[in-house]
Amino acid sequence: MAEGLQLRNVSKTFTAPEGDIVRALDDVSLDVASNEFVVLLGPSGCGKTTLLRTIAGLENVDSGEIHLDGERLDETAPFRRAVNTVFQSYALFPFLTVERNIAFGLEMEKRPRAEIRERVAEMLDLVELSGFAKRTPAQMSGGQQQRVALARALAKRPSMLLLDEPLGALDLKLRRQMQTELKRIQRSTGIAFVFVTHGQEEALALGDRIAVLNAGRIVQIGTPQEIYEAPATRFVADFIGETNLLPVTYDADGTLTVAGQWKLHLAGVGDIDEATVATADSVSLAVRPERVSLHPDGHLRGVVAETAYLGADVHLTIDLGNGLRINVREDAQDHSVDVGDSVSLRIEPRHTRILTS
Repeated sequence: MAEGLQLRNVSKTFTAPEGDIVRALDDVSLDVASNEFVVLLGPSGCGKTTLLRTIAGLENVDSGEIHLDGERLDETAPFRRAVNTVFQSYALFPFLTVERNIAFGLEMEKRPRAEIRERVAEMLDLVELSGFAKRTPAQMSGGQQQRVALARALAKRPSMLLLDEPLGALDLKLRRQMQTELKRIQRSTGIAFVFVTHGQEEALALGDRIAVLNAGRIVQIGTPQEIYEAPATRFVADFIGETNLLPVTYDADGTLTVAGQWKLHLAGVGDIDEATVATADSVSLAVRPERVSLHPDGHLRGVVAETAYLGADVHLTIDLGNGLRINVREDAQDHSVDVGDSVSLRIEPRHTRILTS
């Protein structure tokens, strides 16, 4: 069995208070390499936290198997699993100092005192809190407390660290700082991190790979660039960042008509095959707002309905007629149109995706 984490056909159901059966995980399979940073991303209720809890042993699986470094994990007691979990709440002991919080797990294992002192010093240095050993959690900021929680979880040198929305309680600026810290710490330790979030930007910033979940299933997994640039479904395209989904009609000769205006041939769009498009109930063209530009010789024509200044960018909403709208991001320095102006929009086919599901 390979090193790292392997989930094979894992399913988990719950009974809701109303008596309904909820399938939290539905035949989930996932591989995580031994030094990889994988993000589980999806909306509330998609199953990402349940998946993390099954790895930690806080939830039992109904079926399927979980292996870590060649050992069967789902049949192992939680305290015997070579994983540790960091929660959003930090869960630090308020009456213990920082060094005692970090040492707690090692003390419970009755490690030699010299080893504990050495490991605590190593962890404090890793999270850059060497001067804070004697403080209590109440004397530290939220970001510092989060680093203490990380140090405590890493002190036992687990094979894998599980993180359940650990930055959710921090403000935006501090959250971004901690994202940088997490990446540094993960690279320094060389162990696998599995990180749960519903924040798309956070997932793109942190993950070596992102697993997008919906309704208990992994609907796509790939690098941040793959997930953003080549979404596999309408759900992924719409959930990750901002996306325009424009209706497409298909003609038997391979011609696509986008939003009733722009005609192009299927061969120039991407890697989707003609049979899939021809038999689909509905077809959409996905394009990111930053990939749409104002151009006198454009593919689509409309009227500026709304503008919003966002600092570096200006967000434009263009009315294409027939109830269709498209969003455009324009460099603020190039902004030259106002509400009510007629505009022409250009889109490079290579920057689009044709989606049928």
